[in-house]
Amino acid sequence: MQPSAFALRGLPLLYLVALSLVMFLLSALVISLLPVGLRGSFYVEQAIIQLLTFALPPCTLSLWLSRRGGRSLLGSADCRLGWVSLALWVVSLLLLQPLVEVVGEWNNSINLGRWEASLRAVQHQSESLTHTHLYQPSLGSLLKNLLCMALIPALCEELYFRVGIQGILSRGSHHPHVVIILTAVVFSLAHGEAYSFAPRFLLGVLLGYAFATGGIKASAVLHFTNNALVVVVSHLLARGVQSFAPEQPFSEGQPFAFEHPFSEGMPFAFEQPFAVSLPVSLILGVVGIALAVVLVAKSDGKERP
Repeated sequence: MQPSAFALRGLPLLYLVALSLVMFLLSALVISLLPVGLRGSFYVEQAIIQLLTFALPPCTLSLWLSRRGGRSLLGSADCRLGWVSLALWVVSLLLLQPLVEVVGEWNNSINLGRWEASLRAVQHQSESLTHTHLYQPSLGSLLKNLLCMALIPALCEELYFRVGIQGILSRGSHHPHVVIILTAVVFSLAHGEAYSFAPRFLLGVLLGYAFATGGIKASAVLHFTNNALVVVVSHLLARGVQSFAPEQPFSEGQPFAFEHPFSEGMPFAFEQPFAVSLPVSLILGVVGIALAVVLVAKSDGKERP
């Protein structure tokens, strides 16, 4: 007898969400019990939240499923992918950057009516906190940001969203493309930033296909590359490579000077590093999408759409 859809997907998904909520509360408790020297450290707190809230739940769920005789989520995430294919996925990500910046500008120009001011204020508050730590000129700050704002989030979020959510929704499903799109929607919504939803959704779709064809190695490398790009550009800005206005006051209803669409919603007041004409953005975007399609079509991964 085949297990029901609820047993395959509904119950594990509820387990994952419930466990992540419990782990989030536990992370708050752990942070409150930190020694005085570590308490209040942005990097330490972010690492604890990422590891407990995003990394631990899917690993625990995978162990639970395997002990019940089911297919391990971590096992399904282990797809073979050569280094050449992995490099081509990174090239696809870079080619899509100009087009996604266009999408980001469009997303940022949307007027959400009576919710406009409150949503922008919430997003600006979150971005300002991240800015403070990104915009640092020292080498030590660069290394800490690469670890805590690029590597750890890439690994933990890919475990949660791709191994966990996408892996669960894929169980018994004959619609892998729908699964990837739904996971990308959840991925973007979970960041809680309405004016970064569309570009982050596109990133989620690309990560979803990379995961489906190359496992967590592919999606985590792409996620890290995206985050590291923002960290490095911010570091260069702090060293005076470009002008930057970290104290630019927030004005109700006014869009930010610039927001890198793949930067986890962090606005920058500088010339866009991938700024090119719209036709060139479209051409590069089409090439990037075509490359991703070829990689998916030729993949020998276990989770091929």
